[in-house]
Amino acid sequence: MGLALEPGKDLNNELAISNKIIAYAQAGLYILATDTPAQQQFMHEHPGFGTVCGQDNEGMVKGVTAIIEATDEINTDKLTRFEKGKDLAWEKESGKLVEMWRQVLV
Repeated sequence: MGLALEPGKDLNNELAISNKIIAYAQAGLYILATDTPAQQQFMHEHPGFGTVCGQDNEGMVKGVTAIIEATDEINTDKLTRFEKGKDLAWEKESGKLVEMWRQVLV
């Protein structure tokens, strides 16, 4: 399991995803991510990669408990997550940035 537990301490922390969440997804790890807007969006765009929890102790306990209860399913889906995680490689993601800049510069 990968823990992407961001505290939402400032605007950047709220709006940017951490490098570790990408690394965890690329490795096929099941992710427990806190509910910053950016991480919620990432998890919404990548269903099956993990779950989102609150930033407080209660939210994190609920998240870990849900993961423990779903361990068999999580383990069953690990190869699928790994294969989907390959789509997050820099070689593929960089193309999105190039396309975005092409649109901006036109």
